[in-house]
Amino acid sequence: MNRKTIYAVSFALIVGIGAFFMWYQYAKANPCVDQQELGAAIKCYNVHMRELYGKGGVQEALSFAANRLFKDSTWAVTHLVMHGIGQEAYRETGSMAAAFKLLPKNGVTDLFDTWTSDPYDGFRHGLMQEFFFTNSGLEFSEAISAACADPAFSDGADDRPYSGEKCFHAVGHALMYAYEYDLYFSTEQCKTLPKPNEKYWCLVGVFMEGTYLYDARYLPDVPRPDVQGDSLASFCATLEPLSRSVCQAFIGRSYLSAHTSDYKGAFAECSLAGSREAICIRNAARIYIPPLSAVDTTNLARICADISDMEKRTVCVDAIADTIEQGGAGYRQIGLRKEFCKDAQAVLGTTCATAPVEYLHWQELDW
Repeated sequence: MNRKTIYAVSFALIVGIGAFFMWYQYAKANPCVDQQELGAAIKCYNVHMRELYGKGGVQEALSFAANRLFKDSTWAVTHLVMHGIGQEAYRETGSMAAAFKLLPKNGVTDLFDTWTSDPYDGFRHGLMQEFFFTNSGLEFSEAISAACADPAFSDGADDRPYSGEKCFHAVGHALMYAYEYDLYFSTEQCKTLPKPNEKYWCLVGVFMEGTYLYDARYLPDVPRPDVQGDSLASFCATLEPLSRSVCQAFIGRSYLSAHTSDYKGAFAECSLAGSREAICIRNAARIYIPPLSAVDTTNLARICADISDMEKRTVCVDAIADTIEQGGAGYRQIGLRKEFCKDAQAVLGTTCATAPVEYLHWQELDW
């Protein structure tokens, strides 16, 4: 073996060892980094969270979330892990106000402090879930009054152009958690709320939580009396018109829970959503986009390639662009919206909206 060959082999070995060491350190920092399918990922993170709680309580878990989880996981996985951290925060502190004080500051505050932040929403939902579970003896109206009195859930703290979303969206998630994921019962509870926007956001929380049940590995011991077929489509069809119209927005998302990465199938399933097909596509497109560490923006654009209708394809592209801008799957920190939109134009011939698209769903319905 000549000297050049020896140098080349030595260099290759050094690079290989270095790459392995970097991978090992990264995997050690997040032992669940390779788990991207919902059920498997949540199972892994639940184990890791228990280890972190034992080391330093909820603050240890929140530090891990800010530094690793948001960069390594899909929106759905991040959101559900934050549910669990929110639940543990309520158990640890015994109050919502005290739990919110555990959120980290100094450099990572922006991940938690705005309504565009999905991690913050997940944490808030988890708090509400554990509050309802702990206070299951209260009447539904009493539980809502007590929970929504906290400033983190009040309408006065909500800077969106409609009120009620923060509290009543979380209430929907909490109903499912407190009442063993009974979709029909939770839907009926939401319908007792007095105001249209309250009903709407409560139903959104219920059906969002219901989508995860279509992954059989997610909470495998939880009863699934209302899970039918490949998606929520069959269940939605049993509801009265207003509840059905909210449910239909989550048909594609529920399909993806059971059929990871089958966007073609999910968008086809959205054709069962009737007039809600566009919002069904939007919800499906954004929920499971791979984390930044696992994909490039060209591949993200191709998620929408199986939609032949250009108007609906644009809905899909805008949904992903908005997720990138608003922080899903680790993207927010490096501002990739423009790069993604450039790739979407080149790959699909589809132009992104100039700014995030707001869908004020409940005003569109005949309450």
